[in-house]
Amino acid sequence: MTEDASPENLRKFLESDDPAMVKMGLSMAKGAELDISVNDLETLLQHENIEIVKIGFAFAVENKREKEAIEAILD
Repeated sequence: MTEDASPENLRKFLESDDPAMVKMGLSMAKGAELDISVNDLETLLQHENIEIVKIGFAFAVENKREKEAIEAILD
């Protein structure tokens, strides 16, 4: 894993309010084969920015984590 793909750097991308940054973080995580935690998924799906929620749900569906996504939305 490169330094750019460290969990700390990825977290900064995932916690961004900019949808493009969130997409970049998810892409980096996938490229570095890092798992997105349930807490990270919940953060995306409960975000106030609807575009980030959509990105999070699309990520969950793509990675067969729909059940976790639905549970995060319902909490």
